[in-house]
Parts: sequence; structure tokens; C-alpha cells
Amino acid sequence: NGLIRPQLGREGTLVWLNVRNMSSAFLWPGFSQDLTLTDSSRDVLKDMRAEHDITLYGVPEGWNGHGVRSLGERVVEQYQDYDYDGILIGHSLGALAALSTVDAMPVRHLVLCSPSALFAEDISSNFDPLVGRRIGEKRVEELASFSAADAVSSVNRLGIPTTVLFGERERELHPQVVARSGKLAAGIAGATLVEVAGAAHFIGEDSYARELARVVGNIAAGPMR
Repeated sequence: NGLIRPQLGREGTLVWLNVRNMSSAFLWPGFSQDLTLTDSSRDVLKDMRAEHDITLYGVPEGWNGHGVRSLGERVVEQYQDYDYDGILIGHSLGALAALSTVDAMPVRHLVLCSPSALFAEDISSNFDPLVGRRIGEKRVEELASFSAADAVSSVNRLGIPTTVLFGERERELHPQVVARSGKLAAGIAGATLVEVAGAAHFIGEDSYARELARVVGNIAAGPMR
């Protein structure tokens, strides 16, 4: 079915999250994000499996050559090949990729982790050119037409329960991410906003990974819609 364990943590890969050994969720890492960058985060992922019965798998499909929408389209093509029960997770730029698919695949719960401030509204008002050079001009051009208001409207129209997380240390390190997280949570009906104590932007660090595991574990344990 395409799941390849050795791909776990490779930079830029999509990750499939197997929840309680019964179903799987999708997780988009951020741009060039490596979930197992350090020994510490590898230990955290082991703890996630032990404490929450959550297993991570890597899928050999990454950001290389893809924008937000085209990467989302690839997952829409693939999700029926997996035991997916509708938990959709995105981190950083991957949160935008997750939002791009909500009209095209079933979503039981949306989890947005430190969503990038790279929507059209952000680019038109306060865009850092250094970020543009990092992600590439073509992606910036695409994102300039990817509206947060439209994404929020789609989530609300579909009535998708949503949790938005950001790291406490991002208040100082990435205030634009904190602001975007708050705006998304405020715009999505019934959304929950979670500040992860002690965390920065990297979801592989202990505090962020543990909170993500807790959130996803609670969602998995809840009733199916």
C-alpha cells in the first residue's frame, strides 16, 4: 500500500500517522522539516507509540517540485489506498497543504500546527522576502492567491472540528505564526486554540510532540462523525 517505514523522518516527506493500530491520519510536515532530526525527538516518537498507540510511517512523496495545491492533490489521489479515518494534520506550510484538501477528501478533525503566515492576506501585508527565497518564487506566486478567508469558509461550510496549536516560544521567535494561528482559530466555528508550553516551531521537540500525541489520541478515541 506504499507505506515505507525507513522513510520516517526524511526531509520533506509526507507522514502517515497510524492511530491505535486501527486507522491512520495524514500529517504534512513543514517545508524541509525532519521529524526525527535529533535523538531526543526520536525518543519522543517512541513514547508516542508506547503511550498513545500512535505509529508514524513515512511516505516517499515530498515538497520537491510541489506547491501547496499540487501536494494536496497528490494526497487526495492516494488517501483511499490507506485506512484513513479522517484525522488531517498539517504543520507550518503543511497546514496550508492540509487546508487545500478539505473540499476533496473526508475530514473528521483538522489539526493545524503552527500554520505558516503565508496566506494571500499575509503576503500582501507583511511578507518577509527571506522566507520567499527559502520556499521559492513559484510557491510564493501560488500562495499569493491562497486566501485564508476562503480556507476558513470551506472549513466552516463543511462543519469540520478544528484544533490549532502553536508553541509558547513562538510568541517571541515567530509572532506572525502566533497571530495567524489566532486568526484561523477565531474564524473557524468552534475551533480550539492550544498554546504548547515551552515549545518553539519544531513539532519533533518533546513538548510539541507530546501535546500533538495527546490531541490526536483524544480525537482518535472520540466518536466517528
